Parts: sequence; structure tokens; C-alpha cells
Amino acid sequence: RGHIITSSLHVAWLQWQRSLDLMAKVKKSHLKSKKAKAKAKQADKNRADGDGMVDVPKESRHELKRRHAAERKALQAKIVELKRQRKKLPKKKNKDDKKALSEEIKSLTSALKKRHADELQHSGLNVQEGEDESGSEDFEEDDEDI
Repeated sequence: RGHIITSSLHVAWLQWQRSLDLMAKVKKSHLKSKKAKAKAKQADKNRADGDGMVDVPKESRHELKRRHAAERKALQAKIVELKRQRKKLPKKKNKDDKKALSEEIKSLTSALKKRHADELQHSGLNVQEGEDESGSEDFEEDDEDI
């Protein structure tokens, strides 16, 4: 008789476990992928239905800042490489080459800052006065370190 009780308790416990498995939580990544697929499907539908004019969803402030941060990080890596190249050049010769690399670094940073400021203004998300858009120091300040 004790064996029957144990076995029925075990069966009840297994049924309870199965019911919990059925009520399992949905992973956030799964929900995000479903949302992305739905957006892509809607965009395809808009392209098929429309007259060539697609209503592009506006990039949120967070997404814009995140993209800008990634672009700044990529630019910093490129600048480090340019500085290494500049450092490897001979000191006595090819001063023009060094100056050209320095100018390229300055032009890349200024172009990126201008483009980011334009994108922020175009999106209606202006940077507040006194706030550095990058949230970090200027690239030019570190120009002579390497």
C-alpha cells in the first residue's frame, strides 16, 4: 500500500511539473525577434501596397544615441590606427605625410561631429547647450599622445 501512495504522489508531482512547463515564460529575445519580423513584414507590405513611398519609422532617441556611440567607437579605433601609422613615419623626413595624417584625423572627427549634430537636429532631438553630444572628451585633445 505504501508503494501505491508513493507512486500516486509521484504521478501527481509529474503532472504538476508538466503544467508548469506549459506555463513557461516567454524569452524576451523571442518576443523581440517576433516584433522585428512583424516590422519587416509590415515594411514589405508597405512597399507592395504603396506607390514607392515607404513610411520609414523614426529612429528613437535611444537608438540614435546608441548608433552614434558605435560610430564614435569605430572612429576612435580608426584614429588610433592612423596615429600608429603617423608614429612609424621617420621623424626627419616626410613631414608632409605626418601633417596629412594629422589633417585626416581632424577632418574625420569634425565630419563625424557635424554629421551627428545634423542628424540630431534633423530628428528633432537637439543636444542641450553645454552638453557634449558624445559624452566624452574631444578626439583632438589626445592627438599628440601616441
